[in-house]
Parts: sequence; structure tokens; C-alpha cells
Amino acid sequence: MKTKYFFSAAAYAAMAFIFFACSSDDSGNNSGSSAGGSNFADLPKQVYFVETDHDDNDNLIVLKKEKYEGNGDLAFLFSEIMTLSCSGSHCECTNYNGDVYQCSYEDEDKYDTIPAGKIQNGQISLDLPTSIDSKYLRELESCDDTNCQISIVPENLTSVEKSYLYATIPNENDCRVQLRLAKSGKTTSIAYFYYYSESGKITGTEKIYSYSYDDGGDIEDQINLDMSFSKGWNLAYYYDNYLTTNLPKGEALEWWLKCDQY
Repeated sequence: MKTKYFFSAAAYAAMAFIFFACSSDDSGNNSGSSAGGSNFADLPKQVYFVETDHDDNDNLIVLKKEKYEGNGDLAFLFSEIMTLSCSGSHCECTNYNGDVYQCSYEDEDKYDTIPAGKIQNGQISLDLPTSIDSKYLRELESCDDTNCQISIVPENLTSVEKSYLYATIPNENDCRVQLRLAKSGKTTSIAYFYYYSESGKITGTEKIYSYSYDDGGDIEDQINLDMSFSKGWNLAYYYDNYLTTNLPKGEALEWWLKCDQY
């Protein structure tokens, strides 16, 4: 099944999980793997443990930030389900091939766990999977209409994106690690992991609509894409309504670990 709209169907859905922003004070070289266009070996090693909250205006409040010195296992969580809809007790799921089949509401929380690295003494070491099963990949296509003007090269390109690594941490629950654009000071500035079936390029713009509970209506925004990538894993950076494979000038990256606080 081809995905006509690039950002709204993929990375924008992950924005619901974005929960931190802060400043950077450490960097280094990471001995992890590079399986695509991004040089993962140049990523920082130090992981920071954070606790956050939000004020009445949904602004992020960083309650704690400290160097993490423990250990943990990292993984990506993959699901075959692209959409799930239910009417009463009857549910239907659609996979990335466009197949529709009967399923249950609980299937939404079923994932395959693929190892992706470790944390040892607070230092991250990536070991990204060298290939991804096609059942997890969605096919992308270019678009040219009122809401979407995006060029995708080559045709029949397939991809999967991840906004975080799931972390198994001793004595902690539901932990996740994100790679932050630390100097931006914005909650939405993160790095995404993208796996592509082929080398290529994605450019253009897409209008995004989200519902505002405060205003009682839709909010229109525009996302600008400028991505050049190699086959395999790549990093793309989201900031100021841009999604690009070029790290903004003067920016620094930082690993943030957050666990369930309740």
C-alpha cells in the first residue's frame, strides 16, 4: 500500500511521544554501527536520565536531568499494523501491504522487538539491524495537490521511521531513549531514525492539520522536507517545521532517557 502523504502518515504521528528539550553539555564519539547514509559513529555516547512535566499551557518542564551511569538493552519495536479500526467488538486491521483482515483491539499493542544496541555504564553503543523485513516497510509515492507537493526518488521506495529506542533498564518501567537536538530548546526538535530500501531523495512541502482542544478546531501547519539518504539507516532532524538529513549548523545532539514516572 502506497502512502500518499509522507509526514502526516509517518513521522508526525510520533510527535505525540515528544516530551523533552534542554541544553547540551557533553559530546563524544560513538562506536556504534553505521548502516546507511548517516555517520552513527560520530554520535555522542553519554546518556542523560530525565524527568519531565507540563504546565497548564502544555509547556515542557524539565524536573531532573543527570548523567545516566547504568546499563540497559536497546531495541526498536515493530508492528505489522498500519491502521486499526473497531465498531463494537468487530475490528479490522490494515497492514503495510494494504491487506485488510479481522483483528482485535489488543493487537494494537503487539510488537516485534528487534535488538538495536546497549547502554553500558551510561554510554550508548548502537547495533542497528542490517536489514528490515518488508512487512514493516511502507511504500512512498510523490504527490502534487493542494495539501502535498513532494518529490520522492526513486519510485517504489519503501521506508520505516522510528522516533525512539525502547530501553530495558533495571528497576525502571517503560523506558525510551530519544536523540535530541539539544540546543534548540524546543520540545519538537528530535532526530528520527529512518530505514530506506534504496538510496534516494525526498523534497517538498506538506500541510499538516491537527486538532486544538483549546481552540476547538483544526490548526494548519506546513512541513518542509529536504532529505538525501543512502540505503539502510539514516538520521533525519526535525526542527522549526523542517525535516532534513542535514544537522542544523551549530546544533548538538544528546541522548535522553525517560521512564514511566508513575
